[in-house]
Amino acid sequence: MKMLLWTLTIAFSLASSISAAEERAFKYEEGRAAVRAHEQAMQKAVKEYAAAVHAARKEYAAALDAALKAAMERGDLDEANRLNAAKKAVGTELAVSSVAQALPQEAVVPSNALPTLVGTWRFENGTSIVCQADGTYTRQGYRDSRPAVWRHLGGRKFMLGKDVIELSPDLKSFANPNPRAKGQIVRRVLPVNHVAESKTPK
Repeated sequence: MKMLLWTLTIAFSLASSISAAEERAFKYEEGRAAVRAHEQAMQKAVKEYAAAVHAARKEYAAALDAALKAAMERGDLDEANRLNAAKKAVGTELAVSSVAQALPQEAVVPSNALPTLVGTWRFENGTSIVCQADGTYTRQGYRDSRPAVWRHLGGRKFMLGKDVIELSPDLKSFANPNPRAKGQIVRRVLPVNHVAESKTPK
């Protein structure tokens, strides 16, 4: 499901980049207006899909909670542990999509978002961040890490949480914005088309 949302978002980003070029290419307002209307319709479609995914996750979390209570009443600890693990995984996904739901449209679907931060980035201290296509990211290797927000500022510049970063010309790294890590480089470790999925118990 995450991969489908990512695909739709990147497809819109590509269309958005092309639309901007098309709008500049048209001489008269009628053609430019058609491009703008198409871009707004694409934004609406992706936003509605993200909302539907969030609602589905909430229903799944509620169903897991009911199943967990039933397992506890039966005294089946193994089943209860499996259900609890699945519930925690869905809770993490809900936290991410809740942040995305609260963002303005341009943050959820970054306009002209090529280059993009979508993917996994590793710091020199071994920790990493995973940037999702919905405009949120999570830190790996930290306890109690909560989702934060990233957005495209234009060109190779992005807002990552409270920091402004700029990707290298090859789009594979950026300078660590932390003053205490001056000179350190953060590198992309997964390709753009491979966003880490949350692990759920089988």
